[in-house]
Amino acid sequence: MIPINNFNFVGEIGEGGMGKVYRYAHVRLNRDVAIKFLQPELSSREDLVERFKSEAIAQARMSHTNIATVYEFDQINDMFYMVLEYVKGETLDSVISKEGRLSWQIAVQYAIGILDGLDHAHSFNIVHRDIKPSNLMITEQKTVKILDFGIARILNTARLTKTRHAIGTLEYMSPEQIKAHETDARSDIYAVGIVLYEMLTGQIPFVKDTEFELQQAHINEKPKSPCTFSEEIPKEIARLVLKALEKNPEKRFSSAREFSEALRKQIAFAPPRFS
Repeated sequence: MIPINNFNFVGEIGEGGMGKVYRYAHVRLNRDVAIKFLQPELSSREDLVERFKSEAIAQARMSHTNIATVYEFDQINDMFYMVLEYVKGETLDSVISKEGRLSWQIAVQYAIGILDGLDHAHSFNIVHRDIKPSNLMITEQKTVKILDFGIARILNTARLTKTRHAIGTLEYMSPEQIKAHETDARSDIYAVGIVLYEMLTGQIPFVKDTEFELQQAHINEKPKSPCTFSEEIPKEIARLVLKALEKNPEKRFSSAREFSEALRKQIAFAPPRFS
């Protein structure tokens, strides 16, 4: 337990690539928060601390239903931490593990929420770069909350010095990320395409034995249509998913908003029914 002024420790939430995340209760506001600490070895890097701070400031500017809010950035002794909205629910990763393939209506509704949050972030020139089910929380009200903006960039900075290769979550990385080319909002769109594919089918589009084979699949291999896995998935939904997964960013949706609007048209007459 790490004591912090004005906060009472509640428990440990989990651990990510950046460090451990704990649940605290704000004494005066009577509000639970999530506090994310930089790993000690990362805290010793001045460039990483500055990036962590700048990312926290950038995130704090954002205010959106589908993004976990950042409240504060601070340090205690030599430890740097970020105070975030505590999201009560479960990760999309957990939902898929338990339920397998989701109904196409629910999958599309979640994807729309992700895209709406990303559209807001992109309006601030903030690209997530690590959209994946474990970074997406499903609240008790069935709203999607995006977590961990900017963390991929921080970790990449730490590892590039040692490996000279960009590091990310390979299963959800766009071809341009794998090639270490410049990324923009369309890389997030590719990742949402992977996540939506997984929600619709219960599996990611590329399953390989080695990292190299997976990289090559993202760069060269055409994914199977989601319709291959279920006749219930509308062909137009499958087409939109495959458009998001185009190898060439120029052939994808130009923005998160364009993608979400296309999905909204398909779900307009078939709203999701949550159990």
